[in-house]
Amino acid sequence: MENFAGSALTGTCFIVIAIWHTIRIFQRYYVCREAGAKFSSSLTFPCPCLGNRMKYRPVEAYVKMLIGTIGFSVEMIRGFQNGHLANVGSVQNATMFLLFGVTGVMDLMVSMKTSIPEHVDYFSNVLAFGMYGFLVKCSPQRLPPLDGLLHTLLAYAIFSTVLTLLAEMRYRHNVWSSLARSWTVLCQGTWLWQMGFVQHHPFSSVSSWDHYSHDHMAVVVMIFTWHVGFNFVLVLTIGSLVALRYRHYPSKTSYRVKDKLEDNMVSNENSDSESALNISHLGHSSV
Repeated sequence: MENFAGSALTGTCFIVIAIWHTIRIFQRYYVCREAGAKFSSSLTFPCPCLGNRMKYRPVEAYVKMLIGTIGFSVEMIRGFQNGHLANVGSVQNATMFLLFGVTGVMDLMVSMKTSIPEHVDYFSNVLAFGMYGFLVKCSPQRLPPLDGLLHTLLAYAIFSTVLTLLAEMRYRHNVWSSLARSWTVLCQGTWLWQMGFVQHHPFSSVSSWDHYSHDHMAVVVMIFTWHVGFNFVLVLTIGSLVALRYRHYPSKTSYRVKDKLEDNMVSNENSDSESALNISHLGHSSV
């Protein structure tokens, strides 16, 4: 990012998404566990806090498309002047916004149950994060050593998200693959904030980073490991709080899922896989 505001804004978006998904993943996991149903992952979640009318709308898809459209338009205007390329960084950012906007379109199509190939939402996210990581990884070639290291570490976090997306797509019933994806996205968000303070400190008199110092580069690597460890603890802390809530206040959804599971087991004792699929859809409509 070219300034502190850009890093902070982008980082905040990733942090909000990661924490929101972590909460919803744990909620779905505990609801399914209480009801004896099989957990199944997804890339978007309903927003019950928005009320009955908007509760089951694909709000996340709308937000992605809106941010993607606005970000792409603004960055393209900044990138071109009088019909000529004036700012390569802005065009790279526009490409990133465009790819993430496409993931919103795919999420919307999945939520509308259109006739599209299975896992297209996962593939679109793999494409978006993969190309985002590729753009970030190539940036250090034109930056000072410390700035290049910051981007390289960010690229590691982004490519980790790609790997976790592929794992989640393969192991849809494993909660850890979903949590790993949220964890890596959270690492991207907090690291973007860190990059903002190192590269473009809002209070220039406070910043004392030497962008050509090997000692400072070693410190940056150490700070990155702190981010990874802190974010892992944060994910587990969120899970503990959600577990505490469900332990003392079991959700109504879990009872509905449990009743549906018992009905299916009585009606067809030999259709375990089909029953699990039905329960999964019932739980996901609310969780």
